[in-house]
Amino acid sequence: MTTKKLLTLKEASDLLGLKPVTLRKWDREGKLLAIRIGTRKDRRYRQGDLRVFLNTSQQTQKPKWQEYIRSNVSYHIVDHCLFGISKGLEELIGFGITNHLTYFVNTTLYWHYDQSELFKVGKRLVAYFSRQKKLTDFLRGWEKHQKNLMDFLHGQRQELMFSYSVKQHLRTYTSFNELVKTWNAYSMVIDALDEALMVDIAKHIKLHLKKFLPEAELSKAFASCYTILTAPEIESPINTEKRDIAAIALKLRNHKLVRNSKTFDLEVQKILNKYWWIYAGWGRVDMKNIEKQIVDTLDKQLKSPQKIVKGLSQKNYGLSLRKLNRLYNFKANRNLQHLLKLYQIFAVYHDKRKEMQMRYSQWEYGYFDILAKIFKTPVKLLEWSDSQEIISLLKTKRLAVSESELNRRSGNFFLLLRDGKLGPKLSGKKARKAYAENYTQVLDDIADIQGISASTGKVSGTAYVAISAQKALQIPAGQILVTGMTTPDFIPAMKKAKAIVTDEGGMTCHAAIVSRELNIPCIVGTKYATKVIATGDNIEVAANHGVVRMLEKSSKR
Repeated sequence: MTTKKLLTLKEASDLLGLKPVTLRKWDREGKLLAIRIGTRKDRRYRQGDLRVFLNTSQQTQKPKWQEYIRSNVSYHIVDHCLFGISKGLEELIGFGITNHLTYFVNTTLYWHYDQSELFKVGKRLVAYFSRQKKLTDFLRGWEKHQKNLMDFLHGQRQELMFSYSVKQHLRTYTSFNELVKTWNAYSMVIDALDEALMVDIAKHIKLHLKKFLPEAELSKAFASCYTILTAPEIESPINTEKRDIAAIALKLRNHKLVRNSKTFDLEVQKILNKYWWIYAGWGRVDMKNIEKQIVDTLDKQLKSPQKIVKGLSQKNYGLSLRKLNRLYNFKANRNLQHLLKLYQIFAVYHDKRKEMQMRYSQWEYGYFDILAKIFKTPVKLLEWSDSQEIISLLKTKRLAVSESELNRRSGNFFLLLRDGKLGPKLSGKKARKAYAENYTQVLDDIADIQGISASTGKVSGTAYVAISAQKALQIPAGQILVTGMTTPDFIPAMKKAKAIVTDEGGMTCHAAIVSRELNIPCIVGTKYATKVIATGDNIEVAANHGVVRMLEKSSKR
């Protein structure tokens, strides 16, 4: 869609995430004037006018930041993602995120969206994808650019790159950077879409059930309906890996495969090559450790591999989807069906995003190792450079910024995207000052924390708070894991937990998917559970209602 084309009333309302009646009212009031064309005086809008209107309305209030926490995220990774949510998304579909705050300190990254804007962008995406052609074209674009990036990663054999000239390295990294940023424009719709879907699906289920049930029965029915309606239609990579490992275990039990033979090693290597990203986080990956985890899983499955496969095939939620539709006729609710369709599609693409992010980030780490040897530069300095600074190094054969600045970034840095404009890169004292000026959060003594039910159930027990996967791995079995978010490298810890609570995430997030596979209660999107709950607190996770209750605070606080 070009900027010269006038948008219809429907197109403009979809772009703004509003109803057409609202735009008609604003036109009459002079708040947002339309252009009248033709004998019928139909309303038309310039896309540029709508952007100006959005920016003006957003500037009138200071963002209320929604915090996401990551660990071990280097500067170069932030650079790729930040482009995707802002310029990349706007270039792709006409709108994107205009406010964002990034702060890194002591190995932890604090990633902030403007809470109001994130939800509005999510609502606009739901409306945008209501048109089948828009959705089809978007998914085709995603698949095309993901294939291009994957082909690039497979085609660039890093062991041969030491012989490249500097010009060849410049072409290689420039191509990689363009492919990653183009793909990220597609992948970064998920955060905003997740935010809108988890709210709207719950709302529509509750409204629909009110037609059939009295108020007293709504809560119990909602939990059951929500779980069944949002159950993944396609098996997750986590369960596919379990199935593939069980197949090897079955061969061992039936003596069709010999332990520690060449064939056995090849089978394990196939699993490693296909699924290593499931275990990975944002830092560098230890392949030997992942291989050991795969073999450990194999050893556990040796006792009953057939039982593992059977368990994966028989998910029992109490009621079948067919019976649910007979009772409550959810199929007749077109709005809910559209939301559920988007949820199922993007639940799959959430896994695609995780895999691609892990694969390209590990490739880039390996490539930095090569450049560090060529330019006789500590690899740490490259990891804390952005893509343009790497390209500058390849052009000039010298670092674009000082070593002292890059070292300061590795301790802390601050980036602020405000009204679509990215401010200066700050580090050290300037970063700490800017963060203090732009982010404040006051939390009162909160007894109940509200979130979104990702996997139903109710348990109580001791909380274990961990931001990083490394700390999460130390969780005692049977405690409740409380974290900012989970990534693939959290899975061993999640298997030991009796329930999971996260600050962030929506219906298609990693914690939601894995908790369902593990059949344990999970509440996501609480916003601040890690700031209110401390390790040792006695808490209750009432996932049917999306509520975490503080039962007793730890005496060690």
